[in-house]
Amino acid sequence: SDPSVQAAPIVQLGEITRSAAGYEVAVEVRNVGGLTASEVRVRAELTIDGEATEADQTIDFLAGDDAEHLTYVFSDDPAEGELVVEVTGYSTP
Repeated sequence: SDPSVQAAPIVQLGEITRSAAGYEVAVEVRNVGGLTASEVRVRAELTIDGEATEADQTIDFLAGDDAEHLTYVFSDDPAEGELVVEVTGYSTP
């Protein structure tokens, strides 16, 4: 982590697996900054043939140099379209 950076949550996509619930997308959210981030909002958007499906999750607290793992579930295969996962906002306590 870089203590000169207050809080810097970033997203890394993991594996996509088929399950009874649909297609599960593993996501790691890591705070590469030195300070805790709170209310970290993460959006996953899957667009197939011009139709977008969105899912949002919130991480209450993410300490500096810490990571949380999230799972998003889609009914359609993300390989069939464009999947974008991003941090859409956060606060610093």
